[in-house]
Amino acid sequence: MHDLLSQENPDEAAVMQQAEAIGQAETELHKHRIGALIKIRAMLTDEQRAELIRIREETRSQWLQPLIESCESDVDRFCPDAEGPWSRRGCARDHWEELAPDCRDAIESARERARRSHRGKPGRRAMDGF
Repeated sequence: MHDLLSQENPDEAAVMQQAEAIGQAETELHKHRIGALIKIRAMLTDEQRAELIRIREETRSQWLQPLIESCESDVDRFCPDAEGPWSRRGCARDHWEELAPDCRDAIESARERARRSHRGKPGRRAMDGF
């Protein structure tokens, strides 16, 4: 794709064909990953599944706590009617320039952690586009 787009006058049909092929490959990878997760889940005991959920929630809390501490007052001020994390996230994005520097820093830090954590995992860029 890079070579196609680097051309002075890229062939739109070739670019779109390549984009389609990349999209199909990413979809197949995602489906295989989900299939593997489902198979692994079926092998877990109830206790193992509960421990996995506990670990996931603990990790999520560790990632989100700096955002909550740094951004809660800004989000409450600029987005009082926003309900749910996606709505609050979108509203914060709309008010990016007005957010306190420590809030913006916390968001940037979370973005970078997410990018490092999800490298090579299609569709797993949790903070992209924040």
